[in-house]
Parts: sequence; C-alpha cells; structure tokens
Amino acid sequence: MAFTVRLKSLIPLMCVVLFYNNTEAVESRKNLTVVVLVPWTGAWPIGKRMAPAAAVAIDDINNNDALLPDYHLDFVWKDTGCSAREGMDVTMELYEELRTDLRVIIGPGCDAVCGPIGVLAASWNVPVVSWGCASSHLSNKDEYPTFARTVGPFAKTGALFVSLLKHFGWSRAAILASTQQVWQTTSLAIKLALEDDGIAVAFFQSFDPGYAQMSERERAMHHDALETAKTKARILIFCANGGDVREMLLMAADLGIVNGDYVFVVINFAPDAILGENTWMGQDGRDEEAKRVFNGLLNVHVHTPLLDDWERLEREVRYRMAGPPFDRGMQRYEKVDVYAAMLYDAVMLYALALDDALNEGESETNGVRVAQLMTDRTFDGIAGMVSIDEYGDRSPNYVIQNLKGDRFEDIANFATANKSLEMRDVDIVWAGGKTSPPIDSPECGWDNDLCEDDSYQIALGAVGSAVTFLAVATTVIFFWYRKCMVERNLNNQSLWIIDYADIIIPEHPLGHSTTTQGSTGSRVGLGSKSMSKSVGGHTHSSTGSGTTDTNIFHTIRSGKTIVGKYKGSWVAMKKIEREKLVITRKHLTEFKQMRDLLHENVNIFVGACIYPPRIYLITTFCSKGSLQDLLENDSINLDYAFKMSIAVDIAKGMAFLHGTVIASHGRLKSSNCVVDSRWVVKVTDYGMGDFKCDQDESAFESEHARFTDMFWTAPELLRCATNGNYGSQKGDVYGYGIILAEIALRSGPYSAQSVLDPKGIIQAVKFGQEPVYRPFLPPDSCLHEMHRLMESCWAEMPDRRPSFASVISWLKKMNGGKLMSVVDNMFSMMEKYASNLEELVQERTSQLDEEKRKTDELLYRMIPVFVANKLKLGETIAPQTFESVTVYFSDIVGFTKLSAASSPLQVVDFLNDLYTLFDGVIERYDVYKVETIGDAYMVASGLPEMNGNRHVSEIATMALELLSSLKNFTIRHLPKKQLQLRCGFHTGAVVAGVVGLKMPRYCLFGDTVNTASRMESSGLALRIHVSWSSYVLLLDMGTFIMEKRGEVTMKGKGAVTTYWLHGRSDMHFDLPDVELAAPLEEHEFK
Repeated sequence: MAFTVRLKSLIPLMCVVLFYNNTEAVESRKNLTVVVLVPWTGAWPIGKRMAPAAAVAIDDINNNDALLPDYHLDFVWKDTGCSAREGMDVTMELYEELRTDLRVIIGPGCDAVCGPIGVLAASWNVPVVSWGCASSHLSNKDEYPTFARTVGPFAKTGALFVSLLKHFGWSRAAILASTQQVWQTTSLAIKLALEDDGIAVAFFQSFDPGYAQMSERERAMHHDALETAKTKARILIFCANGGDVREMLLMAADLGIVNGDYVFVVINFAPDAILGENTWMGQDGRDEEAKRVFNGLLNVHVHTPLLDDWERLEREVRYRMAGPPFDRGMQRYEKVDVYAAMLYDAVMLYALALDDALNEGESETNGVRVAQLMTDRTFDGIAGMVSIDEYGDRSPNYVIQNLKGDRFEDIANFATANKSLEMRDVDIVWAGGKTSPPIDSPECGWDNDLCEDDSYQIALGAVGSAVTFLAVATTVIFFWYRKCMVERNLNNQSLWIIDYADIIIPEHPLGHSTTTQGSTGSRVGLGSKSMSKSVGGHTHSSTGSGTTDTNIFHTIRSGKTIVGKYKGSWVAMKKIEREKLVITRKHLTEFKQMRDLLHENVNIFVGACIYPPRIYLITTFCSKGSLQDLLENDSINLDYAFKMSIAVDIAKGMAFLHGTVIASHGRLKSSNCVVDSRWVVKVTDYGMGDFKCDQDESAFESEHARFTDMFWTAPELLRCATNGNYGSQKGDVYGYGIILAEIALRSGPYSAQSVLDPKGIIQAVKFGQEPVYRPFLPPDSCLHEMHRLMESCWAEMPDRRPSFASVISWLKKMNGGKLMSVVDNMFSMMEKYASNLEELVQERTSQLDEEKRKTDELLYRMIPVFVANKLKLGETIAPQTFESVTVYFSDIVGFTKLSAASSPLQVVDFLNDLYTLFDGVIERYDVYKVETIGDAYMVASGLPEMNGNRHVSEIATMALELLSSLKNFTIRHLPKKQLQLRCGFHTGAVVAGVVGLKMPRYCLFGDTVNTASRMESSGLALRIHVSWSSYVLLLDMGTFIMEKRGEVTMKGKGAVTTYWLHGRSDMHFDLPDVELAAPLEEHEFK
C-alpha cells in the first residue's frame, strides 16, 4: 500500500519531466514560418470553406519525426481578396515583416494573384506552391522557376468536354470566354480539343470581364454576343469567373433561352457568385431570379475524394475554422470545399521537397532547388495519390456537377489519365427545370432546311400562277412608261445646262482667298501644316461662319475651283481641263443620274457649262470650305463628338452613293468632303466619270502635288494602269480609312512619316511591301476601336474591307449605340464656344491660385503655418510658453580653419550642400527648423504644435540620422576630408513668439535654448551630446543606447552630468567611426 501511494505521488513528477523533455525537444528545433495566402473575400472567397487545411497539414508534419525532424513549422495567413493589387500589398507586408525568414508561400489560389506573386517569389528565390491557380502560362519555368501547384491547368479539361458532348450525342457547341489570360488559354484548348474530335464550335467569342467596371456599351456587346450564340448552338460553354457567368445567365434569361432547350456549362464555379453582392455586379435585385436561372447548371470541378483521410480533414477544417486565427463558425449546410485537400497537399509537397533538399546538403534558402524537387514526383496526398509532372503541375481528376437548388451534386467522374467519363446513377436537372437532355440543334435545323411544308408549297404555287399574268402585264407597262420618261428627261438639257454668262464671278481686292471646293489637287503635305498649299500655290483658310460677299468668296484663279453666284445662290465651279467636248448619250445619262441624287450628306449637283474653253461642273457652294480646310484650322476645336459626326456624315453620304447607279465615288478624299453653314459634311466631286475623262494632266503644278493627290487611292487601283474616273466601292472604303487618319491627326495622313517623299509613299503602297505602308497614328491620337476601323478600311486585300453600311454600324457601336445628329453637333459647338470664356476665367483663376500657393509656400518656410495664417489675417501673435520642448544645435568643428582654406563661393556651395541634405532628413520627423547661422543648425520639436513627450525621441532619432548621413556626404572641393559635425540637445521649457514686422522670425527664448547651445559647444566631433533632462526621458522609452560621459563644466551652469547618444536598439544607424573625429586641440569649447 505504501508502494502504491509513493507511485501515485511520482506520477505528476514523471509528467512534468516528460513535458519538459518534449518541450526541450521542440525548442531545439529550428522554426520555419509558412506563409499561406487564401482569398477570404473578393470574387472567389473560398478561404471561408478550406483555409484551416494548412494548419492541419503543418500539425501533421510537426508530429511526423521522419519528416523535417530538425524543424518546427508554424504559419501566418493573409487574405488576397482574389485581387492582384491586394495580393501584392499583403505579400509585400509579409516580406517587409519576415525579410530573410521568408522561406515559402503556400498559395495564392486566384490566377490574377499567382502571376505577379510568382514573379516576385522567383526574384526572392522563394518557392510558391499554389493550391488553386489554373492558368497555363504558370507552367513556364523560365518565368516562374520557383512555382509549383497541386492543381492542374484548366487547359487540360479539353478531353473532358469531348467526352461530355459525345456522351449526350451533342456535335455542336458555342464558347464564350473572358479575356483574362487563364480563360483565354482554357477556352482555346477546349475549342481545339472539340474540333480535333469532329465537334463543331459554331461560335467562339471573347468578352471583357465585368470587374473592370464595364460601360453600358460593353454590356450591350455582351448581350449581342450571347444573342448571336443562341442562333448558332444550344450547348453554351462559359469560360469566366463567377460574376461574369452570373451576368451571362441573367442575359440568357432575358433572351428567353433558359427554357430547357439550352445547356449551360461552366468551370470551377463558386456558388457564392449566385448572389450579386459577392460579385462585381453588386446588389442588383436579381438574386432570386439568379437562383432560378442557375438551377440545372453543369459545373466542371476538381474531383471530390471519398477517403477516410478526407473525412478527417473535413472534420478538422470545420473544427479549426471556429477558433483562432480564423474565428468563423461554419454553418451545418456549408460544405468543406475540395480545395482544402489541394491546400493540405501543397503544404505537404513543400515539406517533402524541403526534406529531400536538406538530405542533399542544400539549405532551406535555395528556393529554386526546393522547387525543382517538387517536380516529377508522386506522393500520397490527403485525398489520394498526387502526381506532379515536370512543369510542377498536377494531373488531376475532375467531376461534373449539377446545380440543384443551392447545392451541387456530382453526376459524373472524369479520369484525366485514361480520358474516361463515368456517369453516376443520379437524375440530372437541366436549365429550365427539365429532366431530359436537350438536343443540340432545332428539329428543323438552324436554317429550317430539314422540314418541308407541302400545303405551303401548293398554296404558293396557286397564288403564283394567279398573279403571274398580272405581274408580267404590269411590268411591261411600267417599263414602257419609264423608258418614255427617261428619254424625255435625257433630252431636256435645260435642266442642267448653264450659260457661263449667267454666273457672276465677284472681284475682291483682299489678299486672302477662300476654301477649296472639291479640287482635284490636295494641299495635304507630309509634315506640319506649314507645308500645306493649294494646287495654285495659294494658302486657303476657312474663317467665320457667315456667307457674306466680303469675307468668304474669292476666286481661286490658278486652281481648278472658283466660286460664283448663280440665280442668287453661291455655287462652286470645278474646271474640266478639256479642249473640246462632244455630248454623248453616256454624258446625258450621267447628268440625269447626278440631278436625281438627293441626300443630306451628298453635295447637290446644280449643272454644267459645256462650251469650251469654259467647261465647268457646278455644285452647291459650302461656306465652311472643305474638310481639309476645317482640319487645318487650329482656331476650331474639334472634340470627340465633332470628329465622330464628321466620320458619320461621310459614311452616310458614301453609303447612299454606293446604293445608287453611280455605285462608287472614285476620288474620295478630304478635299472632296465639304462643310456647309450648318456644319454638315457632304461628299462632292462624285460621278461624271465619262465627262471628266481625257483631261489634261498638266493641270498639276508638280510631281509632288500629283503624287500627294494619290494618297487616298487604293493600292489595287494604283497598280491598274487605267483605273479611269470610276474607282471601286472597296477603293472608296480605302480612301475613307485615310480620311479617318486625317481626322484623328488633324494633319496630312502621312505627317508622322517624313522619311519618304510623296512619290516614295505611293510606290510603297502600290507594291504592297510587308508590313503594308499606311499612315502612322500615335496611340493617344484616337480610340482603339477607331484605329481598328481604320486598319480594316485600308486593308491590303479589298475583300477584307467593310462596306459603308458596316462602317456606320461600327461607328454607332463606338458612339454608345447612337449616331450624332447635325443638331446635336451644333448645340455641342455652341456649348463649346460658350465654355471657352469659362475656361479662360478658370485658367486665370488657377494661375492666381498657383502664385498664391508659391507665396504661401515661401512664407511657410520662414515661419510656422499657423503663425503665418494669423499674420495674413492681421491678428496679433502673442508669445506662447511651452513647458516641454527639445532643442537641438549642431556646428562644424574646425569650420573657421576650413573657411580660411576655401574661397567664399566654395564655402557657400559647401554649406548649401550640407543643409540641403539636413533639410531632407528632418522632413521625416515631427520637428521645426528654427534657423541656420553660419555653420550652426538649430532644430526644435514640441512646438509650435505640442506632441507630448515624443519631441525628445524625434530629436534624438533625427540627430542619429543626421550624423549617419555624413557617411555619404562629400565636400566638393575637399573630397577626402571627413566633415566634423558635433551635436547636442536639451529638454526644457521655452517661450516662442514672432519678432519683427519686416522679415518676421519665429524665435525661441529661455534657458533651455542656452543650455542646448552649451550642450553642442561642449560636445565632441562625430558625437551626440545629451543633457540629463533629455537622458531621463529617453531612458523611459527603453530603445536608446546611451553612455554616461560624466561631469562637464559649462558656462553659467557649473559641473553638469551629461551623456553620449550612440544609437537605437530597434533601428540601425551607420554612424561615422569616432576614430575619424578631430583631436581636442581643433575643438573650440564655449
């Protein structure tokens, strides 16, 4: 019995011994901190369902004596918010905190974060083991040498989609993918896999992700893409993040295709994204509708394990989630996400690789080697065998899930190794609530070509037979009558022939001349506007907006267009250089066609003078001149809306011409687009190809002008020896593209390319060199969409150029779905003119504010801000007592000797360099620079704004940094001389006030100032002298390193105990070596 009692009494002692031995063993291990990055918030807040898996893995490693026996692992975790910016911020915070102790990063899980973190970690030589990033580019070991992951890239899902579509007998699909890199590579891999297996991808479209805060215009583009997709396929595959999938499915509901006829398949969808507040869409009031729409969704997800170890991990994650550091209790209905296994395996993969590296004799700091040992290996993971390939990627298995209500149910397993799909025996709910699989095409086919309606054909034949006779008879009568009317109009020459004598050509003695109106010569040069000139050598400008005789209409006598008055209206007269003219039936037809044209953006044809030598084509005169004139007039501000209106007007006019018998313009260029008094742009100098042919080419003044005029001619027409005056519709589109470049640049189309002359440019365009020679536009000259339109218009192959109808649609999309009207532009211009005065006033006001700011800044450098503000208000500044202030003084030992050995200019430069350095240092502290007198530098803290007792630490730290800065300071004219700075400070009470009215100074008075000065003058070079009062306060702070100097006799003070300040325990200052200090005989003590 006694033995039993003794044994019971020894049990606690044995427990204590065992605990002590175990603790000693743990403490003998080397600590290693594992950084875990998970998205707790943001677009994919999966951390709330799996983050503690890292802690479980670390505990398992610490309890395994065979794995890293000499190390004890702990962890810190951070929320990346699934955002590159937040992820970078938290990673840099951890790097600043851990520095050389940063050994590994487990995570991140979002591709937007993995890229930049992977690059940073490579530069730090730190391995990164992601548990969730699936972008293919992360497999590039040249860019990410320290990166590995326990998931596979989504690009490996191509075979899964092939198996899925084949299982249900689907042979046609559409893919809509976000422009994010991970989804672009994934969607392309799926497309190639489907097409290689004979499955048609009828529609493939990319769209911008919604987190970029897209505009309504971009959202309309998404809607159009989905609307097109629904007419091409019924199996719709979305490669995008949750918020974008939500947007697309709600749009699908708006289009009425969530009805059981369509299948929606996504990848790695998070159920949280059903609610708008968890995505970029926010609380849009459509959550209940979204829940209904998402019902029946198919989701490709990492395979869910069914092992005992996985069940243990689930329990541990749920238990640890409720405690620190996560402190979040999981609801019963919340499932632990399978990515918990990926996170657990990521920690274990690093531990195994590090263990191998240590066994090789490597250090844990060799991140590249540790990462290499993660590749090409297989190990038992928490949820089964884990195989990592040579790129550090896992070859995972997947599961296809069906969303039923608010929960996903697994319906099929896919093994990546043998590409086998195993369907589970469960019912599948399809979109719209149906339970039978949809077919991939309509019953009658996509063009209704699989169904025949016999009754319709019979009825159609009967109706056709009944009306055939009437149609033929009516047609014969119509064409007979039409021919009679055409012949009558052709022969009625009074409609278009104009007698030259009926036109009044005004004479004006003014020196300037008017605008061009459809001249065949172009004034656009290669360089600046100073090179522009007319065919006749006169510079033209469009001034004003009126149409009076005295300021606009002047004859261009040496050009090909003059201005005159016909029947009270101003007309433009284009000279036709022909010696003789015989009117043929073709000419009559052309005149008839010209007279019949009527469109707001086509200049009206008035008639013609046909008797040599005065042969003219006469059109309505537009008072604002040509588009070329408008673009060259710097006094007119063309904003985006105005430029867009110009482009739309020209496109409308050309679309109209292409729809008429004229068919094409043939000479479209900026000088053949004119602007009327209402700022409407009209196309002119069109048609009349036969009438204009055989002209005398000598009308061009030079080869330069002739080749400049060909800038707008399409390359295929340049290669044609005789392209005539007709051109082609695709050639007109090419010219339109060049005009768009002029509008964007407000100068000649090749103004930014001065290497070639006009002839050289035409040769480069004509022979189609690679790359093709086209106008160069700086990136900021126009919108990206406008530049794409230009490139499409001036494509080398004519069949790749759009029609003008397509151009108008393009412009409409660029302008938010509407085309700017003339009235809109007029109001816009008037508002612009009205705002010019406001802008001028604002400019002058801003200039005044800037000068005031400069004056205030100068004043604030002389005296404190609050003192200066009171002085400006005329208030009296009463002296103020400050009970506790620290005052600092410093000077230069041997300054008198140094000054004697230097010129005055060298002394000034030296002091300026020194105090500029000091001023930069003190800006980082809560101190006030009082003054500098010669080599003396005076600073105080605790005034004019009090800061408790912090003033003494501010001054002390500032003094250490000032002394440390001398290590890198060089006296320019004495580069080898060590600057001998001595410092001293004292803490006590002072009185501060403003002294003087002219050049007022904020001065300090009191014994504290004198004592601080004595601390400096009784100190030693390269040392910081501290008074007893300052020492006591610094001692309380516990971080300053000080040494007692002893008693020092000071003038007016007697023997005083002082101290040396050597540094701070929590900060490093590289102070000059005191061995370099000047000897005592060079000191001057006061």
